[in-house]
Amino acid sequence: MDKSEPKSFWSNIILLFRFIAGIDRKIFIWLGISVCISALIPFPYILLSRKVIDSFANGADYSVTVKIIVIMAVSGWLIKTMNQFINTELDKKVKRLEYEAIQRLFYKMSVLDYVLLDDADTKDKFGKATKCVMALNFYELILSVRTFFSSILILLGVLGIIASVDVWLLLIVSFVIVVNAYANSRLKKYRYKIDNELWPIDRKMEWYMQFSANIEYAKEIRVNQLQKFIFDKYRKLSDTYYKLLDQITNSEGAVKHIGLFLSMLQENMAYLVLGYKILVEKTLTVGDFTMTFSAISSFKDACSGIIDGVIEVLNRGRYFSKYLEFMDLEGNSSKGDVPVTINPVQGAEIEFSHVSFRYPNQKEYALKDINVKLSPFTRAAVIGDNGAGDRVIIRPS
Repeated sequence: MDKSEPKSFWSNIILLFRFIAGIDRKIFIWLGISVCISALIPFPYILLSRKVIDSFANGADYSVTVKIIVIMAVSGWLIKTMNQFINTELDKKVKRLEYEAIQRLFYKMSVLDYVLLDDADTKDKFGKATKCVMALNFYELILSVRTFFSSILILLGVLGIIASVDVWLLLIVSFVIVVNAYANSRLKKYRYKIDNELWPIDRKMEWYMQFSANIEYAKEIRVNQLQKFIFDKYRKLSDTYYKLLDQITNSEGAVKHIGLFLSMLQENMAYLVLGYKILVEKTLTVGDFTMTFSAISSFKDACSGIIDGVIEVLNRGRYFSKYLEFMDLEGNSSKGDVPVTINPVQGAEIEFSHVSFRYPNQKEYALKDINVKLSPFTRAAVIGDNGAGDRVIIRPS
C-alpha cells in the first residue's frame, strides 16, 4: 500500500469528515438524521408481525387484528417516507459536494507546473483522482459511511430479539456473514489491484486513439504507412486490458457462488432450529417464528451493512486518498523572493545563467547549461530538434 494511503477504516472516515467540514458542515446534520431514520425501517414489521400472526393463530377478534395491521402499515409508511425525503436531501447535498470536489480537481490541474503536466506519473494520479469523483466513488464513499452507522443501530436493536430465542441462530448467521465478508474483502482488494494496472493501460490506449484521429498527424501516418504499427500497439494494449477485466469478472462470479451457497445454508439451518423450538420444545409460537425470522434477516442485513460499509470505506477510501494525493501535489518551480520592478520606458533585461532543465523521470536534459541575455525591445527564438522547440518559448518584454 502506498504510504500516502490511509491505513485504517477510521483514518478514512476522519479524512472524509475533514474534507466535508471544509466545504459544507450542514451535511453532517443530514447524514446523522438519515442514519437514525433508516435504522428504524425494519422494526415496525419485526415487532408487530408477531402480534398479527398470533392473532390469526389464536382466533382473536378480527377488528383487533385490523388495528395492528393498520398501525404496522402506517408506521412503516411514515418511516419510509421520512427516510426517502431525508435521503433525497442528503443526495442533493452530497452531489453538490462532489461537484465542488470536481471543480477543485480541475482547478488544481490548471495551476500545476507545466512540467508536471507532461509527467506520466502525474497523469496517472490525475486519472485516479478523476475516477474518485467522476465514477461515483466519492458519492458511494459517503453512502457507505451512512450504511455503516445505520447498520450498527439496527444490529443493536435486533440482537436481543435473536439471542432471546436461541444463541445458535446468532452463531449460524454470524458465520455466514464473516465468510461472505472475507470473500468480498478479498475481491475488492483484488479489483483495486487490477484497477491500478488498468489505469496506465487505459491512458495509453486513449493516447493511441487520439493520435490516430488527429488530423495533424494523418499525413505522416499515411505517408510512412504506420497504420499497422499503430494498430498493433493498440491491439496489444487492448488484449491486456480485457484479459484483466476477465480476471475481475471470474473473481466476482466465484464470490457470488459462495454467497448463494451460504445464504441457502443459513436459511435451512434457521428453519431447523426454529422448527425444533416450535414442534419439539414448544417454546415458540408461530408469531415468534415470524418475528425471529424477520429479526434474523435484519440481523444479517445489518451485519452485512457494517462489514460492507467497512470494506467499501476502505476500498473507496483508496480512491479518495488518490484524490487528496493529487490535490497535495506541489511544483518544484522556484517562485523567487526578489521583487521585480519594470520601467515601462526602458523595459527589462532578462538573463539566463547556467540554466539546465529536464523533465521528471527523464535522463536527458532538454536544456543544459544555457547562458543567454535578452535585451529590451529585441526578439529571440529557441530553435531545436523537431518536437522539442515547441516546448520552450521565450517572449522577452
